[in-house]
Amino acid sequence: MTTGPADARRDDLVERLFGSALGAVDLLCVYLGDRLGMYRALADRGPSTSAELAREVGVNERYAREWLEQPRSAETSRFSNPRANVL
Repeated sequence: MTTGPADARRDDLVERLFGSALGAVDLLCVYLGDRLGMYRALADRGPSTSAELAREVGVNERYAREWLEQPRSAETSRFSNPRANVL
């Protein structure tokens, strides 16, 4: 099977669109973290588990845990204890 220029252009477009979609998710998570006060809570309290963060900002622990996972997958934050979801 040979790949031609059309396949290469298609693959480049798919890669660009996928990267853009990931960037949009990153921005959304930053926006939510700001609006919900998660960044402020982490700045004020220091490292926190998802349960501590949820209690501090008044969200369900599941949402705090999912939000904490996003910076890890985007490699934008470092966890002080990755196994305990402590950012």
